[in-house]
Amino acid sequence: GGASSIASGAPQASSDQANEQKNVLTAGGLRPVRYQARFEAPGVPVWKRGFFVPTVLAPLGLLLGVALIGGVRGRLALRSEAGRGRQQAKAARKRLADAEKLQSSGDVGAFYGEVEKALHGFLEARLGMPVVGLTREVLAEKLTAGGADAERRAKVLFVLEACDFGRYGGGGDPAERQKVMDAAAAAMEGWA
Repeated sequence: GGASSIASGAPQASSDQANEQKNVLTAGGLRPVRYQARFEAPGVPVWKRGFFVPTVLAPLGLLLGVALIGGVRGRLALRSEAGRGRQQAKAARKRLADAEKLQSSGDVGAFYGEVEKALHGFLEARLGMPVVGLTREVLAEKLTAGGADAERRAKVLFVLEACDFGRYGGGGDPAERQKVMDAAAAAMEGWA
């Protein structure tokens, strides 16, 4: 081998650098697989610890609790339909008391409007349906179906007509306002 045995000085230095290993681990750079060893027994698995079961079941318990509370509220709402009617009737009576305060004031329209709203609220509570916007004939039919006697129907219709007349036709007479107030109170009282 003549060609391979003849070597020049400069090309040999460059080939030595190319053959040299780039990533050499020295004794100071070697570490064992576990850098720090622990010589103790393995710990208890997470699922065998005391907090695991309550932590897993807590969201399910919260969901069931919320569902239970929602169900109880729903049942109470169904059961309180009669209570809601009583509350509406009580609010209507309070409105009538507010109208009585307006009776002596000079605002006749506000007085008659409040009396009409009080009577409508009371009728809605007793009949269990909205009555605003019904014609007088349809309202009389609904009152008859609701169990109101003829005298009570006549008082209700009188009060509604008087409120319309008082608001839009003047109605400034205090005696007439007192008569409407008494008729509205009589229509609301003693309802079965």
